[in-house]
Amino acid sequence: PFSAIARVITEEYHAPASEVFASVDETPTGSASLGQVHRARLHDGRLIALKIQRPDIERIVRIDLQALRFTLTLARWFSPAADRIIDLRALYREFSRTVFEELDYQREGRNAEQFARIFADDPMIVTPQIYWNYSTRRALALEWIDGIKITDFAALDAAHLDRAELARQLADSYFRQALDVGFFHADPHPGNIFAQPIPTAPGKARLVFVDFGMSCVITPHARRGLRACFAGAVQGDAR
Repeated sequence: PFSAIARVITEEYHAPASEVFASVDETPTGSASLGQVHRARLHDGRLIALKIQRPDIERIVRIDLQALRFTLTLARWFSPAADRIIDLRALYREFSRTVFEELDYQREGRNAEQFARIFADDPMIVTPQIYWNYSTRRALALEWIDGIKITDFAALDAAHLDRAELARQLADSYFRQALDVGFFHADPHPGNIFAQPIPTAPGKARLVFVDFGMSCVITPHARRGLRACFAGAVQGDAR
């Protein structure tokens, strides 16, 4: 409920929401396990997407991770064969690291800016600007960008967008992220990718990426291996 979100806003900004922002919509525009997004307006008139963590979520995550670690320990004890197939301890370490990184919204903001730099020369890829004066570890203020959810086929068709072309744009962007640069948006579910129609180019749209809490780095050695893997697949050369 917004009353709980308002308390977090007060704690993070040391002032009530009514003083920090001109307005905050009480109904979230999106929500997930760690936080939710509210449309807000700054006192200078700019619209923002205000991402706020759920109250006490870090303590809840720690309790859940303890339960998960206990469960995986039992799994390794009762089924030693499973541990030979999947390294459960490594799985737990990676999952824990990722979740705690997602809890740091300032890190997410830096990830978004790095992604924006990667595609600075590509007008077809859009990343929201971060408003650092209104961002903390548990609150992130981003530029509000309108768009169509990438899986809202009815809306895409109504906007006369070429879905096949959008799919190519999306695939090309990930090839660039993973194979060329080695830094990629690692949470590409449909709620994090939008199409923004271009009024002056009928049928065309920019891709808007949001939510960079889960972003990953691929080492140069791994990128060389991935490129070789793709080349082998295309050429039918398994060896």
